[in-house]
Amino acid sequence: CSMGVVTKRSSMTFFSDPASHYSHRVRIVLAEKGVTVDVVNVDPDNPPGELADLNPYNALPTLVDRDLVLYEPNIMMEYLDERFPHPPLLPVYPVARANSRLMIHRIQKDWCGLVDQILAQPNAKASDAARKELRESLLATAPLFGEMPFFPVGRVHDRGLLYC
Repeated sequence: CSMGVVTKRSSMTFFSDPASHYSHRVRIVLAEKGVTVDVVNVDPDNPPGELADLNPYNALPTLVDRDLVLYEPNIMMEYLDERFPHPPLLPVYPVARANSRLMIHRIQKDWCGLVDQILAQPNAKASDAARKELRESLLATAPLFGEMPFFPVGRVHDRGLLYC
């Protein structure tokens, strides 16, 4: 890793794939927190050489904050929530926080793979089945979100939903 590239930065930089839900959720957290960041939209099929210098996987998204380089969306969101604590992304009480994390885990486990499959091969027959499964799961789960005070249905910034 070329530390010279990292230490020259005076602000936070986010290397983002404009079509990726992994990049979207980090951008939403950045916006929710009001963080000033330079967003560099990157074509994932033609990443800049600088990205390979920063990220051992040469992958998106990648967040650079001074001498820190993060390249996993969940770690980025946790870091941003700790570095910029207001507004908090998760409830402050331990039981509610644990329940929110469990819901986030279920979203990632149950939905993110389906979304990835649909986006990778939108016209494939398997994607039709994934769309159906995702739609049914979302509809079945919607009432649960309405019952949770931290997941108010109909609000733009459903923070917990950022994790998928």
